[in-house]
Amino acid sequence: MPCGSVLLSIFPSHCSIISVSPPLSMNAAVFAAVCLASRLPSPWHTFAMLTCAMALLVFLPLLRRRIVEHFAYSQVLLAVPFFAAAVCALSTLTAVGTAGFVLLQAVVVIGCPHIYCQMQNFKNNIHGPWDEALPDTNAAPLTPEERVPAFDEALNGTVLAGSLDAVLAFHPR
Repeated sequence: MPCGSVLLSIFPSHCSIISVSPPLSMNAAVFAAVCLASRLPSPWHTFAMLTCAMALLVFLPLLRRRIVEHFAYSQVLLAVPFFAAAVCALSTLTAVGTAGFVLLQAVVVIGCPHIYCQMQNFKNNIHGPWDEALPDTNAAPLTPEERVPAFDEALNGTVLAGSLDAVLAFHPR
């Protein structure tokens, strides 16, 4: 349950489209930290854990948002230290997990965008009847010879002055 709460807390802080409200996200983060801290042996350990959790889960997203607003390439500059810290923390646990994490990050950050850029050369844009119609607002009104004969017959030869010209202005020539 704490892992799900942490994931719920991370989602809205990094997405431009908010799928979960920020207060719910913050409450989920604090709940996850309290659940994990309740298993610690002493009150000092619990206090240290909750203090770090508040710094990381509450204040760090606010700081990142402010930095990103003021500096152009700050996403990259902020991602590199976080990646290095994650690799250092993971390397204390397992070398295989660290190698897998680095490989996964390399594929997602470098490999997938490279494949995407390479595949753009093979992109085929097909135009057909499913495309949206583009009205030609600069076109001159159609003459009676250019109009669709069946449409004129349906009107029994009567021509509506303003509305017919507006309707037929979108007819392809």
